[in-house]
Amino acid sequence: MNVKKFITFEGGDGAGKSVQIQKLYHRLKQEHGPVYVTREPGGTALGETLRTMILRTPDLAPKSLCALFIAARHHHWAQVIAPALAQGFWVLCDRFIHSTFVYQGGIGGLDFEFIQLLHEQLEAYIIPGLTFVLQSVPTESYARCQRRDSSQKNYLDQRNFSIHCAVEKAYNDLSLGNIVRIAPGNLKETEESVWKSFQHYLLKECSE
Repeated sequence: MNVKKFITFEGGDGAGKSVQIQKLYHRLKQEHGPVYVTREPGGTALGETLRTMILRTPDLAPKSLCALFIAARHHHWAQVIAPALAQGFWVLCDRFIHSTFVYQGGIGGLDFEFIQLLHEQLEAYIIPGLTFVLQSVPTESYARCQRRDSSQKNYLDQRNFSIHCAVEKAYNDLSLGNIVRIAPGNLKETEESVWKSFQHYLLKECSE
């Protein structure tokens, strides 16, 4: 399966991934469509059910949590992402494999080799063609999470400031696939950085 049209967005909570995905979606649709947008955990009925369960259950054992994420990822890939790519769609995904290495590995303490092996065993070790990591200033991302509507908050939004710092460091240390790190900036600056990086990626892929 050709993953060149599979683009993921990563970053800490409150980094602005959802906003930038929508902005890239509209520009891609206008100039390079069709485009499909999805997310993890989620993207399928199973994934959305797991998302609700996982985000409301803070006491899952690390390996159990990791296994659930990866099982949902395999289903997401097989049922949604791969078919869309096969039909010629660009696929934009809010979080994917990098999140597991950061949150269950770098933050959760699981060995990276274990995470990779579990992905491989479940046929879910898929590296996107391009991954944007939206970097953030931890004080700002933490503040955004605290400002979220209380009815929509989950236990991830309640994590203390030090976790935001650890997540930022884990993303900065991670090397997996084709990563483009987007420095913190205002909404417009970030949008233009994403678009410029995408165009550079497109030119590179077309020339190979």
